[in-house]
Amino acid sequence: MLDYDTIECDELRNYFFHPNDYSFMGGIAKQSIEPLLNIINQLFLSSEYKENEEKELKIKKEEFIFLKDRLFSYHLDNVGEVLIYDPIPVYTMNIDNKYVALWELKAVYNNTTELLKEHRMPDPIILFLSDEVKLENAMIAYEFQTNKEIKLVETFKKENLVKLNEHINAINRVENIDSYIFESSQTKYKHRLKEKFIYKFYWNNK
Repeated sequence: MLDYDTIECDELRNYFFHPNDYSFMGGIAKQSIEPLLNIINQLFLSSEYKENEEKELKIKKEEFIFLKDRLFSYHLDNVGEVLIYDPIPVYTMNIDNKYVALWELKAVYNNTTELLKEHRMPDPIILFLSDEVKLENAMIAYEFQTNKEIKLVETFKKENLVKLNEHINAINRVENIDSYIFESSQTKYKHRLKEKFIYKFYWNNK
């Protein structure tokens, strides 16, 4: 078994891989190297630390399960009111002793079939939220970076529900290759934002 000095390893990690003091070699793209650096940094976290984050995610999912299969109105900057369905927390992080969750919001579009066939489907709406509050027909939370209030309000308008059904039906009817490209691009975008956020904010006080 290797015998090493943990403090020296931490210092080595901080020198080469920590956001406070690092350098990228050659022309390596930042979006490619950040996930690798996140993995290396995670090796220095205790298993208990990660387990607590996973427990928090489970608690959030159970608390906000009522959001599933419902349609909400959300005000998106520079766009206006957007219809959102099945909002869900997919990842939690303990930042400065406060849990922040990555939420994925799926938007409803009028021309879904066309967007899917032409592979022009917009990226999902990804928010990093904290202090989520459950209301009867809504959810209020606060964006991590801006502390801006985020509010999802359930809508029962018939025309909105019709739009949702048409959107979902279009996704279900699309050819397999188009469906695969859609799902892959959505997942890739979500993970890219997650890794970027983790690298920028997660390691500052660790």
